Amino acid sequence: MSIDNYDAPSCAARVLNTYPPQASALKNAINQSNNVNDSTVIASFNRSCELAENPTFNKDFGVISNRVLQDDRNNSVAQKTTGSLNYSLKPFPKNVVIGSAANSGIGLSTTLALLASNIASKKYVVALIDADISNGGLDVLLGLEQDEGRRLQEVQAPLGRLDGYVLRCELLHWNNVDILAYSPWKNQEPKPWVIEAAIRGLAKACDVVIVDIGSGFSARRLLQSLPTLANVPTIFASELSVLGLARLRAHLQNLELDHKNYAENLTYIVAGLNPRGLSNRFCPVEITEACDYLLCNVEGPIGHDSKMYEDIIGGYGIRSIPKCAQSAVEKITIWLLGNSRKSGLMASSTKGDSSYAFGRFSKIVGGRHGFTRY
Repeated sequence: MSIDNYDAPSCAARVLNTYPPQASALKNAINQSNNVNDSTVIASFNRSCELAENPTFNKDFGVISNRVLQDDRNNSVAQKTTGSLNYSLKPFPKNVVIGSAANSGIGLSTTLALLASNIASKKYVVALIDADISNGGLDVLLGLEQDEGRRLQEVQAPLGRLDGYVLRCELLHWNNVDILAYSPWKNQEPKPWVIEAAIRGLAKACDVVIVDIGSGFSARRLLQSLPTLANVPTIFASELSVLGLARLRAHLQNLELDHKNYAENLTYIVAGLNPRGLSNRFCPVEITEACDYLLCNVEGPIGHDSKMYEDIIGGYGIRSIPKCAQSAVEKITIWLLGNSRKSGLMASSTKGDSSYAFGRFSKIVGGRHGFTRY
C-alpha cells in the first residue's frame, strides 16, 4: 500500500493546496477549491457549550483557538505564477505552530519536544515535524535512531499532497507524540512542497502540529520557500544572556526584511533558556529584562538539567520533563491552547509593568480524535 495513492474512505475530502511543479496541470482543480474552507479546529473541550454559558470565555482561548475564531477572509487560495511554478498562498491550518531560534545548539528542539510531550499528556493528538534542514536529527535526540519509522526524506508527495492518517501510522512514536524526523546525513534534502504536504496532511490527522524549522539562515530559507508559514504562530527559543537575546532580536529583524508586514501578522512567544553550565539559581538576564528588550512575552527560565542532557548524549533520549522546565513549558502550553476560567486555580506572574494570569487546564475529555494511542 503506497502512501502516495492511498485514499481512506473515512478520511475527509482533501483539497490540492500545494505548489509542486508537477501539479501545474491541475491548476483548474486548484481554482475550483478556492471556496472550500479549512475546517481544521482544535476542539478538545466543548467550546460551543462553554461559550453559551460564559460569553467571555473566548478571551481565554489560546493562540490556536483564536485563529479559528478570527475572520476567515484569508482562507481563499491566491495563485501566483512564476515561470512553471504555481505558488500556493493559502494559509496553513489553524492548528500548526512552528519553532525557531537565532542560532543552533541552544535547546530549541529539546524545548519543542518537551512542549509536544506536555500537550500529548493532556490527551491531544500531537505531531512533531523536524524541518531543520541544516541540522535535524530529532530521532537521535529522542533516542529513536534505531527505531523503524519513516523519515522526512523518505516521504514522497509527487503531486504535493499525502494522506496524514496513513502517514501517522508510519511515523516514529515517542511519549504519545508522532515524530516525523529528518536525518540530514542521509540522501538529499526534501523539496519544499514535500514539507508543506507533510504539514498539511498531519494537520488534518492531528490536533496540534509543531514544526521545528531550525535556526538562522536555514529557518529563513524555509520560510522563503513556504511564505505563508511565516504567518503561523511561532515559538522562539533564546538563551537568557546578553548575546543570546541580541542574536534573537537580529533574527527577528532579518525575518522582517524577508517578509512584508511580518511583525504585524506574527503571533509569537519566546522560551527563555538558562545557558548551559550555569546553576539554575543564577540567570544572567532576568525574565523582566528580556521582555523589555524584546518587547514580547518571554517564558522561563527553562533551567539546564544535566541528567537529561546526559541521557540525550548517551542516546537514551528524553525520559521526562525535568522539574526546572515544567513551569515554563506549562505556561507556553496554555498560551498555545488556552485555559478555562472554570478551573478556579490561577497562578499570577508579572512581566514588566503588566501582570497577567495563567489558569490551569480544566479536565480535558480528549482530543479531536479521542484517546487512541499506539
